[in-house]
Amino acid sequence: MSDKLKIFDGGRTAFNELIMSSPHYSFLQSYEWGELKSEFGWIPYYVVRDKHNRAFLLLERSVPVIGKSMVYIPHPYIDDGDVELISGFVREDVGAFMVKLEPIHGVNYAWLDSKSVVSGDRVQPKNTLIVDISRDIDEIMENFHRKTRYNIRLSERRGVKVLIENTDEGFSRFYNLLRTTSIRKRFLVHSREYHRRMYEIFSSSGMCAIFNAYFEGILAASIFVVKFGDTAYYCFGGSEPELSRHMPSHLAHFKAMEWAKKEGCLNYDLWGVPEGVDAKHPAYGLYRFKSGFGGELVKRPGAFDIPLDRLRYRVFRVLMMGWNLTKNILVRGRAGDPMGG
Repeated sequence: MSDKLKIFDGGRTAFNELIMSSPHYSFLQSYEWGELKSEFGWIPYYVVRDKHNRAFLLLERSVPVIGKSMVYIPHPYIDDGDVELISGFVREDVGAFMVKLEPIHGVNYAWLDSKSVVSGDRVQPKNTLIVDISRDIDEIMENFHRKTRYNIRLSERRGVKVLIENTDEGFSRFYNLLRTTSIRKRFLVHSREYHRRMYEIFSSSGMCAIFNAYFEGILAASIFVVKFGDTAYYCFGGSEPELSRHMPSHLAHFKAMEWAKKEGCLNYDLWGVPEGVDAKHPAYGLYRFKSGFGGELVKRPGAFDIPLDRLRYRVFRVLMMGWNLTKNILVRGRAGDPMGG
């Protein structure tokens, strides 16, 4: 059998099972993620490596000013020979000018010595905190910071109620709060339609839940969680600042962990934290909140680009530098990325 990448036609369930058979994986490689992105300008390629029987989700998008497309591969598990096979498939079967890889884990760094691979700009956070939820719920909570445990119990004493609301109304409440939070805290969010389709696609596969936390009937916090394999992922969240003293976000995450554990998950991924922050760092509050749940800091390898057309790639890098600078200044009010790394 030749060792090459080929289009996989075995369907959703079989593809996801192949993805989850890798030592490390992410919902960003799921069949459902490809479905979502296909509705917003991307072309998904569900491919499998013959000899190793491992799958990858490749996402192609046109870059009009460049005149060709690019391919992005979020959170693949990369092993020996994968980069060469991916490059060949994209060059011959897709015709893109570059590939962007953001490996999840287990990178064999030997391929980084190749002149064909260069360091690239991140799309996903480089670092995350992952909470082990395989133990009894009391043991899980015992591993939290004492202030986090106190805040969860305080929230319960004050009568905060967390409901799983996988309904159109529940989604609308979630998105409205996410949107107002993004304006207040100056971070980017996708459109309502994008989030709605993400909710619909993942909920139809039983892979997500919306946790809405209420204080005296008023929505105080909301989080959106996806589960894939043995891991639940906190993707998005918002909160009402006037009700933050009741600690609804702490309780919402704790209830999400309880739900994920009942669903058979072993890990709860808090999805993105800065590294090496102090009290002056713009994302210090985010780090302090997430680290209170006692998760393990996991450092991703970062982003790597494979230029297949070096002239077009150089033009693309210049354009992206300008876009990233403009985005950070206009949205965040600062030139740098607060997540760092």
